[in-house]
Amino acid sequence: MRVYRDDQKFINFRINAVMWGIMALFVFLAGSFWFVQGVQAEKYRGLSESNALREIVTPAKRGLIMDRNGKILADNQPAYSLTIDRVTLKPLLKADATHRPKLINFLANVLGVPPQEIENRFEKGKLIPATQPMPVAEDLTMVQVAAVQAQNVLFPELNVNPVQRRNYPYATMAGHVMGFIGEATEKDLAQHKDLRLGDLIGKRGVELMYDNYLRGRDGAQYWEFDSHGRRLQEVPTARKEAQAGDNVYLTIDFELQRRAEQYFIENEFVGAAVALDPRNGEVLAMVSSPTFNPNVYSKRFSPDVYKTIISNPFKVELNRTIQGLYSPGSVFKTVMAMAGLSDNVIGTQPLGL
Repeated sequence: MRVYRDDQKFINFRINAVMWGIMALFVFLAGSFWFVQGVQAEKYRGLSESNALREIVTPAKRGLIMDRNGKILADNQPAYSLTIDRVTLKPLLKADATHRPKLINFLANVLGVPPQEIENRFEKGKLIPATQPMPVAEDLTMVQVAAVQAQNVLFPELNVNPVQRRNYPYATMAGHVMGFIGEATEKDLAQHKDLRLGDLIGKRGVELMYDNYLRGRDGAQYWEFDSHGRRLQEVPTARKEAQAGDNVYLTIDFELQRRAEQYFIENEFVGAAVALDPRNGEVLAMVSSPTFNPNVYSKRFSPDVYKTIISNPFKVELNRTIQGLYSPGSVFKTVMAMAGLSDNVIGTQPLGL
């Protein structure tokens, strides 16, 4: 009889333990459901919507830069950029652990850069939301475009997009006046909340000083995607049209600027010259010699190219008209010349005639 009671107590203990365990499990599940559906509801709702509806940015055309007579000194040319769709890339990395090194080696070979540089671009891309395309390269050649599209089955995450590239049709002419554009740095992103990683902004000269006017406002298209990252259809009601940047007219006179620069080139001068309109102070020509080609800066260049630029003994990036230090000319001679002319002591004819 005693043995039976002991067995009964043990059985009751086991039943109670199982019941308490089931109750604890249900409490845990109920708490988890409440946490996910209540506390984190907005988070998962946003993730769900971003997977279904994704924003594709359409860059705005940068405004033109023209001289006083409307001659174009800086415009835009059609080009191609390369981006990575990380929504499509994610399942590929899970399915094949060797896909990432294959992708990096492929991009390094096509773009002609070291694999480490591609890795660095991946690291910078972490600052961009995962649902947005990550920029990899700009100004692709037709050979590079063909190479990427030929491997579309193997690397479906790569997308070639038509874009606008900044172009300076007269190359080095008025290089220091024009300045150049470049990719926004982390410092730029921190100072300007409307910028995104990969955006091109003014870095020097007119491109920098009037960047807010020239840059315009990017547009956006919103597309529905399925769970495999395939584009389904656009939501036309949500589209935002891009607004082109404003054109900027300078007081520079193209012909006078060209002749002044030609004079420096023909005589191999290193220096600066500025021509002003004495009636209103307008800058008609501004020459700093030697100069640089802004087209080099409008696309990503290798460290070797940058090293060549900064190691130039003539410091081509130095704008001697505003950054150079020169001894001032004699103001006394100007005053005496004006006094002589007013009293008819001297004339306007050259000496010896």
